Amino acid sequence: MMSPIDLVLREQAGDDAAIVRRAHAAHARWSGLAEASWPPATVAAMRDQQHLAHERHLAAYHPGAEKLMILVGGVAVGRLVVDRDAGPWHVVDLALIAEAQGAGIGTAVMRSLLGDAARADAAVVLEVGVDNPRADAFYRRLGFFEAAGGSDLQWRLRWDPVKRLEQETETGN
Repeated sequence: MMSPIDLVLREQAGDDAAIVRRAHAAHARWSGLAEASWPPATVAAMRDQQHLAHERHLAAYHPGAEKLMILVGGVAVGRLVVDRDAGPWHVVDLALIAEAQGAGIGTAVMRSLLGDAARADAAVVLEVGVDNPRADAFYRRLGFFEAAGGSDLQWRLRWDPVKRLEQETETGN
């Protein structure tokens, strides 16, 4: 179990590809493939194809996004991709390797990002697959709510600093 106490974000470098690939493979939607009746080589090929498609999507639709590696104790454990170019900030990717999941690292990363967004008076949006209730619950615990712009496959969630302040005022926190 890893602790987020010594958490650092740094720009992604060329030699980080293996960690990003591992983090994507650990994603809840793909982790069940290993238990499927497909041969391991087929599962690995499918994970690799999904990872490459995701990277191509980032390059095509979010060319100016920050790709930040998440390090704990100096060890890379995942990646955060944030596009701050237009309108609300867009969290395009948050992925952790399996060993780093459930240790509070994702929460610490997102709380830091949301603190930065609040100081910049910026809303934050992201998409969550409708088949990913764990991620949906994670983001809703952080104050995200369903917003317009979703689809049959993905919910669009939004965090808004004004709404957050209103909620804190109402609850006295």
